Amino acid sequence: MKQLLRIAAGQVRAAWVLSVAGEIDLSTVDQLDKAVVAAVNEAAGGLVVLDLTEVTFLSSNGMASLLQGNELAATAGIDVRVVVAASGAVRRALEITGLMEFLAIYPTLSDALTL
Repeated sequence: MKQLLRIAAGQVRAAWVLSVAGEIDLSTVDQLDKAVVAAVNEAAGGLVVLDLTEVTFLSSNGMASLLQGNELAATAGIDVRVVVAASGAVRRALEITGLMEFLAIYPTLSDALTL
């Protein structure tokens, strides 16, 4: 069976980075939820960066997960930054739904890591 979602996690400078690739939908959103909770716990008051530049599909479940993760992090005093490619399905989904206004969106991982 093909793996629909891959998440690599690690610390880069003062941030905990989740590099996400593949499809975020009903069948994979739990993976993202668990990874975000773990990243928030690891970040310990710092910064979590979700790099979505390799995500090919983002369902409404995935968008809800991004908002929930953002709320969880805010409650813990942690900033969340989301890296989204300049064009593509993810940016379009976030633009259409208006979520660009609710998430801290950055064009590159380098920009998101700038403190």
